[in-house]
Amino acid sequence: MKTLTIRNIPDDVYQSLSDLAKQQHRSMQEQLRIILQRESEVVHGRVCEEAAKYRVRFQNRPSARSVVEDIREDRER
Repeated sequence: MKTLTIRNIPDDVYQSLSDLAKQQHRSMQEQLRIILQRESEVVHGRVCEEAAKYRVRFQNRPSARSVVEDIREDRER
């Protein structure tokens, strides 16, 4: 595994990243690793590939709108 050093991060960006890491109960290093990994997956199209798999997998299921309509009908009964 490689090591990466980032210098000259603006104070406000650092604080924002630090706050995000605390909210997620992660270290700053782990939070940045996750952000970089997700960005890499987006750039390389993996997110779109996964979304396409889900669309195929769920194509025959009722849409969210019909589920909402079913719930409303149940409430009216």
